[in-house]
Amino acid sequence: MIGPATVANASLLGLGLFRIAEVSPTGNLTLTTGVAFTRVNVLGHGGGILNRGAVTLTGSTLTANTASGNGGGLANLDTPSGTAPAATFTNSPLSGNLTLLGDGDAVYNGLRGTLTVTGVTGSPLFITGNSAGRGGGISAVNSTATTITQTVLLLTTPIRCLRYGVGCCVEDVTSTQQP
Repeated sequence: MIGPATVANASLLGLGLFRIAEVSPTGNLTLTTGVAFTRVNVLGHGGGILNRGAVTLTGSTLTANTASGNGGGLANLDTPSGTAPAATFTNSPLSGNLTLLGDGDAVYNGLRGTLTVTGVTGSPLFITGNSAGRGGGISAVNSTATTITQTVLLLTTPIRCLRYGVGCCVEDVTSTQQP
């Protein structure tokens, strides 16, 4: 989908329970140039997008989405057959997303998932004002690869903040720090 376009919860008072996009293991979703997914509420994972395939966001946003499970903005989940999902965010801010009982308010990157989040030179990507059980901005649990560059995690709140990361929760993964 090429923007500008806003896809929002259009039900009475914005309380309808539905997901804007669910990407199958063989699916591919690309959002570019000003596409916004906003005010979505779901029971389960992936408030704005539930991804089991490939998702690419460039210059687009996921804002004010809510999931009862993992990933208020996006949940990057594998399938029982072992499909490895991939999500890439380039200059695509994530703000005001929420998980009620899960992890990764803006993005949850689960088992075998690959996640790349980056801003552009001179203009970092902002992940702000999100709330979750663990990983106020991003939660990476048993994921294959999570790469975060030129990104600012700001005013993100994990509900269980004494044990888990405020901006990012990384659990059971190998971490490499580059200069």
